[in-house]
Parts: sequence; C-alpha cells; structure tokens
Amino acid sequence: TPYALLPADALYRHALERIEACPALSLQQGVSVEAINEHGSAVRVRTSTGELHARSVVDTRPPANLPDTSTTGFWQVFTGLEIHCLDHGFETTTARLMDFQACDEPPCFVYLLPKDEHHLLVEWTAFQPHKDNPDCRAQLENWLAQEGIKGYRVMRSESSMLPMIPISGERHFGRVIKAGVGAGWMRAATGYHFASCQRGSMLLAQQILAASASNQWHLTPPNVRSRWLEWMDRVFLRALQRHPD
Repeated sequence: TPYALLPADALYRHALERIEACPALSLQQGVSVEAINEHGSAVRVRTSTGELHARSVVDTRPPANLPDTSTTGFWQVFTGLEIHCLDHGFETTTARLMDFQACDEPPCFVYLLPKDEHHLLVEWTAFQPHKDNPDCRAQLENWLAQEGIKGYRVMRSESSMLPMIPISGERHFGRVIKAGVGAGWMRAATGYHFASCQRGSMLLAQQILAASASNQWHLTPPNVRSRWLEWMDRVFLRALQRHPD
C-alpha cells in the first residue's frame, strides 16, 4: 500500500523507553494534579500523592471549564473499529476520508482505511453541540451492514470525544505555562493537533535547556499555530452551525 501506519501503542512504548533511559526524567502515573501555584522562585504542585516543587511547570491538562453544551462550536464524538473480514472488497490503495453520510442531525461522516485485503480501520464521527453519548458503535455497525460487510471480527475499538470549540489558550509568560489543548494547540475545525504538539514540545524543550543553562526559569508559550488558521477554524464552525447539512 502507498501509506504506512504508526500504531499509537508503538509510539507510546517508544516514548516510555526514551523516558526510562534518561536519568534526568522520571514518570509518575496514576497521580492527579489538584493545584499549581507559583511562589516566588518556585512552583508548588499539589497532587493526590503529595506536594512537588519545581522551578517551572508546563501544564498540559485540558481546560477545566469546557461546557457540556456549546453555542460557539461542537463536540466531535467518534467510535473506531479495527476489523478482520475475509476479502472485504475495498480497494487497498484508497483511503476514504470524511465521507459525509445522510444524517438528519448531527452532521456525521466515515473514515475508512483498508490495511490489506482482510483488515479495515473504520470510524464513525459526528459533530454535535453537546458531548453526550460518545459511543457511535451502533451507527458504525449499521453502516458496515449497508456496505455488505458481515461476519467480521472486531480486533480493537476506541471511542472518545474532542472539543471543536475555539480555545484561545493562555499566553502568560512565567514559571507556569499551558501547553496542548488548553493552550489552543488543537485545530477546532478538525480536532487535529499531532503536528502542533510535536512542534510545540520541541520549542519548549529548547527553552527548558536554555533555562537550565542560564537559571532563568521564566518560559514563553510557543507559537505553534498561525492566526490565519485560527480565523479559518472560526469561519468553519460558524458555517457548520448555520448549515449543519
């Protein structure tokens, strides 16, 4: 096939191996952050297992104030399946992206990626003003039946939601800065932010190395998205709200 897949679990394992191999890094999982406060030349991080102290903090937690129902955007809810089906019949060199379906409400579409003659990645996605019912498996199974895909075996499934809501992000210079969705790194029109996260993480890593050398631990939120893209996202969301079909 003309494309290659990067399994998320392989990327995750690689990241964990790199962290474990670096003596300057430590990873604590299963710990929730309750509060982050700057005090003079240090930052106090209160967690479920105790308090930590740092010279600077990059806060990647998602925004805590996202509404359950939005009047300025949508929630993108989706369910994806990796299935095994003998001779599924789809062209293995062609991916189907954002194939909009005849849905009354909300707008919905399908992604279809044949891995080979017997394996498919397929996803049902819907744009809706509220984040209820993120499981779209019933709609996806109905679509597969309409396409004549029967007797398949589900090898992996995933359901989640993304806020397609304009987030300007916090751009405060200091010892505590935001990164990720809370910093506006995600495209509100698509939910895509893999590339911006890689770019922003690299820029932050460069700042941290420079701060360690100079002992000046005030960081600057990196610019990872242009104002032009932000404007396009807002135009797209307004158009979708006016003409959902």
